[in-house]
Amino acid sequence: MAQVDVAEVESAQDANSLECLYFYLTAAEDQSAAPDKQADEGYALPMHAVREIIRVPELNAVPLAGAHVMGVTNLRGSVLPVVSLRELVGLEHGQLTKHSRIVVLRGRNPLGLWVDWVEKVAWVPEARLDTSELVRHKAQHRLLAGFVRPDPEAEAGETRLRRLLNAPAIEAASLSPGIDAGESISRGHGQASTEEQIKAEQQYTCFELGSQLYALAISQIKEVVRVPAQLEPVSGMPAHVMGVLALRDLMIPLVHLTRLYGLPHSDLSSEARVVVVPVGARDGQLFVGLVVDRIRHVVNRSEDQVQPVPETLGSLPGFQDMHGMLRYDDNVDSLAALIDTRRLLKQSAFQDALAAVEDNEVTANAADDHRDERQIVVFRLGDEEYGVAIEATKEILRVPDTLTRVPQAAHFIEGVINLRGMVLPIIDLRKRFDMTPSERHHQQRIVVLNLQGQRTGFIVDAVREVASVPLDSVEAAPPLSPQQSSLITEMVNLAASDRLILLLDTGRLVSEQEARKLAQVSAERSQSESTDD
Repeated sequence: MAQVDVAEVESAQDANSLECLYFYLTAAEDQSAAPDKQADEGYALPMHAVREIIRVPELNAVPLAGAHVMGVTNLRGSVLPVVSLRELVGLEHGQLTKHSRIVVLRGRNPLGLWVDWVEKVAWVPEARLDTSELVRHKAQHRLLAGFVRPDPEAEAGETRLRRLLNAPAIEAASLSPGIDAGESISRGHGQASTEEQIKAEQQYTCFELGSQLYALAISQIKEVVRVPAQLEPVSGMPAHVMGVLALRDLMIPLVHLTRLYGLPHSDLSSEARVVVVPVGARDGQLFVGLVVDRIRHVVNRSEDQVQPVPETLGSLPGFQDMHGMLRYDDNVDSLAALIDTRRLLKQSAFQDALAAVEDNEVTANAADDHRDERQIVVFRLGDEEYGVAIEATKEILRVPDTLTRVPQAAHFIEGVINLRGMVLPIIDLRKRFDMTPSERHHQQRIVVLNLQGQRTGFIVDAVREVASVPLDSVEAAPPLSPQQSSLITEMVNLAASDRLILLLDTGRLVSEQEARKLAQVSAERSQSESTDD
């Protein structure tokens, strides 16, 4: 991978100047044409925000990641997401040319910015920088920090105003779920910067325990899953420890919060859920499942909408582990108790549950010699490789010549097949990911997965292998969009072989509504076949 080291660029430093990288977005319809400083749109980035500049490498596409995401690549052992500046500022999609470059930004998360051509590094005197609040407000775009005024002594072609980009805002717009990256510079609304909005607001999941409403910050949650029909029992535990949930390669003790807090409760309904939270670091390997009666909704709330817990409530059952009251409904005077998982997990109930898992050796890898590895089924969609946990994979089938169509089904449901007397819904994974459909061919396979008790088949382009990958090669996937970050939570980064495998969260391949529809389809077809017999 060819690259340019910005440290090798010669420049003369000035204490009253800002070192900037100058680059352009092509204005010509034929973007392979020679760069034109008079016509092309000029941009600048402070050099302290730039790590390096590289040529455009081979990119792995990421489904459902948004139009601004060009893909991900392996940059010296690290996953690098690459986004298009053209898409971020509302211009038409760009083309790869010999002038195209990736500007790798420094920041909390690695990020590559695709630009059409790079000109130079220059020191800009303070007098030519306009970053005032008024100018930024008039610019009406959150990605801009201001403007670089033209140099009156510049050569011909350097007389246009240049846009000065805000690197943290670019990172926030590119990597934060729920941020609309495509707001055009010409149609902004004078809003506060994206970075300020992210600092000001947090997402919370609200749920019910008995008749009470509680909330958890999404940053404290690994995932939310259904309560399984069968749980691994743990002997000698109190009633609020329900058992152990097998979730992929993890064994997670489940604690019934309603019972723990001594709140009135009845048998769990189909709406009950397990909120999986980490013990310690969010990316660690120890987790506890909090069983709640029902998930209400997810809300965005600012800090000033979180109030302290009233003293009169602090000692009541269910309020000992709270650190605030969240106003969850803008129209109704309603409050949810905000749980602090750090306080909650210090309780002996959770420590005992974790210890019981270890003492009883209830672990997915107890009889496995591959404790430092994860086994996955690797398959292909187009040119990209995907993986699912082998525990969730039941079997792999050839695609039959005909599928029984289902009237009024979602566009990605191809139909159903009869598998040894069981009706199996079939989903085209290309259509599920909004990819271009493919004609049937001999390499295609159906990967049968268990989606919380409902077996479902997914058509893929080819199954490549069952692979054992080192745990240290599995890393968190960059959050590029709400849909992508829900389905693709991790990536396997095999730097030595230059492979990136996108890991799918099988529990989120279909929504709750879609899961109910699949179950209904299976039941109706089973009933129809029984009647025919």
